[in-house]
Amino acid sequence: MTVIYKEHQESDLGRCIPCIPLRRGVLYVVYIELLWNLLAVTGLVSDDFRAVSGGYQYYSRIGVTILAVIGTLVTYVYGVMGVYDACWERLDVFHTFLYVKMVLIFGFVAMDFQVLIMCESIPEDYPTVREIAKRGQCSGHTMGTIIFFLVRELSLIICAYFVKILSDKWREGIRYKINFNRDSFFVTDKSFEDRESYMALDRGRPPAQTPMPHGGGQVPAV
Repeated sequence: MTVIYKEHQESDLGRCIPCIPLRRGVLYVVYIELLWNLLAVTGLVSDDFRAVSGGYQYYSRIGVTILAVIGTLVTYVYGVMGVYDACWERLDVFHTFLYVKMVLIFGFVAMDFQVLIMCESIPEDYPTVREIAKRGQCSGHTMGTIIFFLVRELSLIICAYFVKILSDKWREGIRYKINFNRDSFFVTDKSFEDRESYMALDRGRPPAQTPMPHGGGQVPAV
């Protein structure tokens, strides 16, 4: 499909909420998803955010950590860069990954919940939960796991929803890879040397003409 660049404002894509353009809003929720992943990675070395990251037992901790590392890479390469590059193909990959992640997180939380409900009498094979039991924090971690699971799934649903909307709009051909007179939050594309040559191509006009030396004819500007 031919990529179509139009001289429109970002508002043509719609809005995420009344005060935030869709593209900027999607970038915000993608960055939030990136922060979630980075926070989950800390669970590899610390129990301070265990209720947030998950991984109360051995296998769920490995799974959560691997998912967080992969999630960080996928979110940046396909999420963040997909928004910056106006690439619906990348956003589609990211959108699919979000749904896979929802299912995996549900599985890891189910594994954790099985050991948390036995927190007070958990065997020595689960050192993290045993330490929580010694501190008398079993109920707090159980409730925290449930709350953060619901918040996490909701954030993934919201992210997937807006990513899908933006991806569909770009698939239709309305892309903004270049930001002259547009949202300054996004970097400019270096494919065009100046504003005038870009606008000429954008409007379907021929490029500006420059006179040849010694008065002979005109050649297209380079």
